[in-house]
Amino acid sequence: METRVLITHEDQSFSLETATLSEVGPNDVVVRTVCSGVSIGTEFALVRGKLSWGPYPLATGYQATGIVEQTGSGISHFKTGDRVFVRGNKSLTLKDGTTVSPVSGAHASRIVCDASPESLQAPGHVPDGVDMGTAAMYVMPAVAMHGLDMAKPAAIETVAVYGAGQIGIGVIALASLRGCRVIAIDINDRALELAQAMGAEHTINAGEEDWKEQFEALAPGGADTVFEATGLPQCVDIALSLVRTTGSHQVEGQGKFVFQGNYGEQPLSHSFLTPHAKNLRCFYPCDDGLLPNRKRIMHLLATDALKWGKVITHRLPCGEAPKTFEAINNGDPALVSVVFDWSEE
Repeated sequence: METRVLITHEDQSFSLETATLSEVGPNDVVVRTVCSGVSIGTEFALVRGKLSWGPYPLATGYQATGIVEQTGSGISHFKTGDRVFVRGNKSLTLKDGTTVSPVSGAHASRIVCDASPESLQAPGHVPDGVDMGTAAMYVMPAVAMHGLDMAKPAAIETVAVYGAGQIGIGVIALASLRGCRVIAIDINDRALELAQAMGAEHTINAGEEDWKEQFEALAPGGADTVFEATGLPQCVDIALSLVRTTGSHQVEGQGKFVFQGNYGEQPLSHSFLTPHAKNLRCFYPCDDGLLPNRKRIMHLLATDALKWGKVITHRLPCGEAPKTFEAINNGDPALVSVVFDWSEE
């Protein structure tokens, strides 16, 4: 069985190629992709070699939606025609025999995935009425939900989110739903506009000289919880400085810091004395909370409690995927949140 797939080459060029999918096992489903969502932070960390999940060529993308075309003999909880969300492909081979690293290969016209509920990549149903393009961006708010579940900011807390990319905006939206007072900080005005639309009470452009003074005026002494969501090592010390100091003899009232970004495989260095003096609790969430969180995001989309469609800045045909990836890789600031449409492929 063949698929059209977006390929990243070692020289950081991009192309749409025809590839052969893995054989369909008893616990697999075959999905005809409708939409795939771009995770700019993680995918371009892979593109640029900041992270390595396998050798080039790569097939990136770990969030997509589609229609079930075939089910393995051991699958009873999905049937042909079901609308589903998936995390990515099992294996891919180009026509010349080259093995592609599927990391995770969701930018493809067809996907074969392990559909067993215990799989780390377990898919699930997209509720009726939920837009497939919006649902294709489900991993980002699920990652945010996982970080919030760990840090557990209370409704009365002030939460600062340093970095209003897709995961940062997910934190903003879900923290706002918890009742928190949210301050969003970024250098991209478009990202800050989206942050405000998704629930941030205050936005600060960190490119302005007086941005720290602006922050101090909004959160004297610092925020109760700070999420560092840029994934940039050089931003960690700045974000740590924004957490309030824990008062004497407080344990449950400690200031909290969440390493919400992915900082790559190299050792991460930061100042010890800042969090030490502040008596902070720090959290290191990983992944998206798996199938339970993915299902909760779908519920929030279905009830319109999470208006995630507002986050998407570009909905593009899959044929534009190579040039769009090139533009993102070259730093185009307009491409904040991108969904590819595979329905005509």
